[in-house]
Order: sequence, then structure tokens, then C-alpha cells
Amino acid sequence: MKRFVVGCAAIAAALGAVFTPTAAATPPDLYARCGFYKSTAPAQYGSYYIHCGDSWIWVKIQYKGKPAQESCFRPHEQRRLGDPDAVERAWYTRVAQTDGKKCLG
Repeated sequence: MKRFVVGCAAIAAALGAVFTPTAAATPPDLYARCGFYKSTAPAQYGSYYIHCGDSWIWVKIQYKGKPAQESCFRPHEQRRLGDPDAVERAWYTRVAQTDGKKCLG
């Protein structure tokens, strides 16, 4: 039996199998999502907006108990907006005019 187990381990290693529980140890990739996202996982605790596009955009952010505010996002930007309880939602509003370094008006 020991020879069978060692043989199976050698075959699995040769085929590139991973024996460590990396999925549980590694936090999920935020770039796997686009738009508004909340996470209560200890490694990524917070509310995020992930912009997956190639353009500069305006995003409206609704904080709990406050008026919504608009913020500019550069292409492919990932930004933490605050704690999950502090941010109700965030959404794309429009493409932004830019000088290549910041949004204009």
C-alpha cells in the first residue's frame, strides 16, 4: 500500500498537482470582479469599487447616512471606499474627460 501511495504522489507531482490548500490560504482576487464589491474577509475587509475598463470614469458612491458623492477612477483602478457597513453602494455614472493624469470637471 505504501508503494501505491508514493507512486500516486509521484505521478500527481509530475502532472503539476498542488497538495497545499492554497484556495483557503489565499484571499480571492478582487480583479475577478468589476464594479462595487463588499468583503468581510479579514485579509480584504472593506467596500471596493473595481474599474475593469480602459477609460477614465466617474463613479457615484453612496455612504450610509450621507449624500452620494462622485469620484473619478483611472483605467483598471481598484479602490477601497471604506468599511462594509459605511458604504451602501457605488455605481458607474459616465465616462470622464481627462488630461491623462486626472479627471476634468
